[in-house]
Amino acid sequence: WWDRKKSASDLYGLILGFIGTDNQSSGGSSLPLNLTPYGMQGCLLWHNADVAIGLACQGAGLNTAEHHLSLPINPTLTGANLFLQAWTLQPSFNSLGVVLSNGLDLTIGDV
Repeated sequence: WWDRKKSASDLYGLILGFIGTDNQSSGGSSLPLNLTPYGMQGCLLWHNADVAIGLACQGAGLNTAEHHLSLPINPTLTGANLFLQAWTLQPSFNSLGVVLSNGLDLTIGDV
């Protein structure tokens, strides 16, 4: 999801992680949403963005960043479905200079 000439260590600052609960629609628009009209050519929004968090990531190889997300041990979370997507600055990628990762569909299992 980054310019192929860049590694995760070459990122231009903070990586934002967005957590959502719906991958069908966001703000009245069907998903995935092509973000080209917003200057983000080559990017799709895969889910609504209920929560934004700053991610402290480390490079894990070409075009890859890694972040460990801790969840509390809480039986009420079992079976919860969350969607995650990361955003970061990459001035050479598109006219807005923002690039998005692919989406992640996460189901919390039993511990």
